[in-house]
Formats: sequence, structure tokens, C-alpha cells
Amino acid sequence: MEGITGYVFRNAYASVFGGLDTYYTPFLSPGMGRGISKRERKEILPENNEGIHLVPQILTNRSDVFLHTAEMMKEFGYEEVNLNLGCPSGTVTAKGKGSGFLRYPGELRRFLDGIFSVSDRQISVKTRIGVSSEEEFEELLSIFNLFPIKELIIHPRLLTDGFEGTIHRKIFLSAVKNSRNPVAYNGDIRTIEDYRNLRESSPGTGHILIGRGILADPCLPGKIFSLEKGEDRESGENRESRENRECRENHESRENRESGEDRNEQVKDFLKCLRQGYERDMPEENNVLCRLKEVWGFLILKYPGHEKEYKIIKKTRSITEYETAAAIILRRET
Repeated sequence: MEGITGYVFRNAYASVFGGLDTYYTPFLSPGMGRGISKRERKEILPENNEGIHLVPQILTNRSDVFLHTAEMMKEFGYEEVNLNLGCPSGTVTAKGKGSGFLRYPGELRRFLDGIFSVSDRQISVKTRIGVSSEEEFEELLSIFNLFPIKELIIHPRLLTDGFEGTIHRKIFLSAVKNSRNPVAYNGDIRTIEDYRNLRESSPGTGHILIGRGILADPCLPGKIFSLEKGEDRESGENRESRENRECRENHESRENRESGEDRNEQVKDFLKCLRQGYERDMPEENNVLCRLKEVWGFLILKYPGHEKEYKIIKKTRSITEYETAAAIILRRET
């Protein structure tokens, strides 16, 4: 997410939580003839992403610009790039970029032909299902099926849905069934239940991308990994006796309580690493505070009942005031 999940965030998250297969940069928006900006360059520098599997995300509607940027990414050691056809921001879509490019399927097809016929890079595509009608996706999928896309990442909302509109589940299930390319899912995975429901309803789904869900609950991927580990274990076990089952369940209940405490400590460590990273990257205290407040705009969902303290965080004017307000919230064990 632009402005939040940059390399400082990625490094803080990886150092405390780890466990993610892939990270994507906030989109790089190369300009005509100038390449990427200094800020974007910092995002993809290998020394800023050590130990992280990172995929640069490119936002453009010009095949020559995409190819030039993809070659630049190769020079930095990236073999895969991602095309952003999902951003619904008005300033982006008005220029025919992001999900605004979906308005022009003919131009999109020529664009994809222009990059896949030339580039030897691995190219994944992140897309929405259309602009204003779910019926648009049939034509879009027929276009995507023409090209060897490494992974088709589908956010099953329309451009007009923004981030809060209806998730079009049936369209996604149809894509899993009819896509000639591997399909990944993106959109509204915020709880274990969301994850479980998606896996049960569409078992053919490949990767699952989580954005706002991690911002609201940084521990969510760890919970998912624990769930997967538990289900794998159960599928390989013989039937237990009632006595053994009760013993195991009591033990797991204790483990869950302890993991809740551990997870809250992880959140504290993560916020500390994040603050320190921002302070190294942005020497002005006010800029550091702005970034931390943006993160808390999502994270407060993990701590219901602390709206008063969150209002204090939003009004803080120093790191000291911020730390005092945040500590009150973080005393709660989750």
C-alpha cells in the first residue's frame, strides 16, 4: 500500500513475524523518459530488501515504459515483475492506468501482446474484474488466457466498488475454473474465518494476498500458518480416544492463551522496529509520527474499546506522547 507498506514496513514485519512467501512493492509509476523516482528507487534497492522475496509492481498503460522498467528491475536482480490493473484511485484511473485500463480491453490486449512478445521476465498480473459490471470479466479473462501470465491475481471487485463494495465470489470461482493461468486471490481476508471460507469454497486457489488484513492484525499470517499446520496434522492422525483427545485439547487451549500473549508482544516489537526504521529513513519527527498514525488507523481494529486512546494518538505531536498513548492500548493481551 502506497505510503505505508514500503521497505521500512517490510523489513520490520519480516524481522518480527517473518513467514510470508512474497512481498510486493507499492506500485512503481514510471514517467515518460525518466524511469522511476528516487523514492521508488529506494523501494527496490537490494540492500533495502535483504532476505525478502520481493516483486516490483509496475503501474503503466504503455508497453514500452513497462518493458523499460522491467529491464531496469532485472539489473537490480528481480526476475519477476507485476502489472497493476487493480488500483481504483481516481487520480490513477483517470489516466487509464490501474483498473482504469480495464475500460479499454482492445488496448489492454495490444499492451499485453507488446510485453509478452518481447520480454523474458516472469510477469504476474493483479486485476479487478471490470469497471462497472461483472459481465465485463468474461472478455477480460479471455484476453488474459492468451498470454503466459505467471499468476493472475484477482481482486473480485469492480473499479466502482472501491475497497468496500461487494466481493463477487461467483466471478472468482468461475475464474479459478476457466483461467489457463494460475489464479491467486486478493480482497477482504481479515480473519481466520475469511481464510477458511475461501479455501473451502475455492480449493483451486493458489496464493492468497493479504493487504489491509495484515495492517489490522499483523499476527494474521501466523494464525493462518498455525491453522494449516493443525489441519495437516489432523488429516494424518488416526482416531483418538476420548481421553487422549481431551488431554490434547486442554494442552492446545493453554498453548492458545500463551500464543495470544506472545502475539501481543510481537505487535509491540513490530511497532518499535517500525518506529526505529522510520526514524532512520525520515529524520523529521513529524514525518515519523504521520507514518505511525497511518499504521494505527488500521491497527486499532485489533484493539476494540480503545477509541479514546486512538484519538490521543492522532493528536500527538511528539514521539514521547505517541509512545505513552500507544502503551496504554498495547497493555491489552490479545
